[in-house]
Amino acid sequence: MMMEDILKRIESLLKDHKFLSDSQKIELADLLLELKQELKGLSEEHLDDAHSIANFVQAITHESLRQTQRPQLIKLSLQGLSSSVREFELTHPGLVSVVNNFCLALSGMGI
Repeated sequence: MMMEDILKRIESLLKDHKFLSDSQKIELADLLLELKQELKGLSEEHLDDAHSIANFVQAITHESLRQTQRPQLIKLSLQGLSSSVREFELTHPGLVSVVNNFCLALSGMGI
């Protein structure tokens, strides 16, 4: 799946979720826009790693927004995301910050 497809799927999950308030949807959409901007600045050599990060963000979003949540799957997705992001901490601090903010926003919403 291409990076753009993954980001569109995340956007669709957020937009279609019936239990998020409009303000929550706007907050998450703004963070997703920041994520898109950060991903645009990556060089070709880092695209595979960025793809992994995007897949884990999608998995966390999907699992967090399910009507019946499975905490173990959320935990596994967060562990995978953490592992994928570690390499970016020094070279792409903006990307790491946006991903962290996105996860914190979901957590802060009780998701």
